Amino acid sequence: MIALIVSDDSNHHKVLEFFARVGDSEHRFIMSDLIYSETLTVLRNKKIIDSYNLLSKLISQCNILIISSHNRDYIEFSEHLPSYLSICDCSVIYDAQQYNAVPLSFDEKLMKHYLQS
Repeated sequence: MIALIVSDDSNHHKVLEFFARVGDSEHRFIMSDLIYSETLTVLRNKKIIDSYNLLSKLISQCNILIISSHNRDYIEFSEHLPSYLSICDCSVIYDAQQYNAVPLSFDEKLMKHYLQS
């Protein structure tokens, strides 16, 4: 979501191309409340004006379902992954496995471990 909002993000063009390909299809995306909170924090730190309303609008437009975090599960799951993956990274991999989904991430390390799992 950050790459979608922040035009000088290194992955901005990739995410625009992705959503252009997906278009108005019936794809549904998930985002945990942990990732949602982290996204808001990053946007606020980047001084993105009205970040809450902007993110809320994008969540609606992109057909994203906000799910409850499983913090204890994330922490336990992270113990089996390399330490350079943050708890947030581990949560994305965990939720993808639990919901039979593919992470929408351009983080190569995260995706490498998702694909190996």
